[in-house]
Amino acid sequence: MTFAFGAWQVQPFVLAGVGINHDSVSDAAKAVGFSDGTGGYVPVGGGIRFRVQSVIVDLRGSWQMPFSAPLAPGGVGQNTLGLNTGNYGRWNATLNVGGSF
Repeated sequence: MTFAFGAWQVQPFVLAGVGINHDSVSDAAKAVGFSDGTGGYVPVGGGIRFRVQSVIVDLRGSWQMPFSAPLAPGGVGQNTLGLNTGNYGRWNATLNVGGSF
C-alpha cells in the first residue's frame, strides 16, 4: 500500500511478501552437518519515499521471518554447531537515491 500526501509527494508505505532461498553448501560444510536445501521466509516492513524535483529518495526497513530453514542441521530453534538458530529473523535497511527524467 502506498499513501501519498504533501507538496513533495511524501509516500509512506508498508510491505509484505513471501521469499525463497536455495542454499548450496561445499563438501567441507556437508562434512560437519550442513546440507543443501530450500527454505522460505515472509518479509514485512515499511518505509518512506519522497521526491525533491527530479531526485527520488526511498528509505525502507524490513524484518524477514523464516518458515523453514534447512541450511542449519538442527533447524530453526535448535542449537546447531554451537550457534543458536532460535532467533533466525533477518533485519534489512536500505536507502536508495535515484532520479527521473
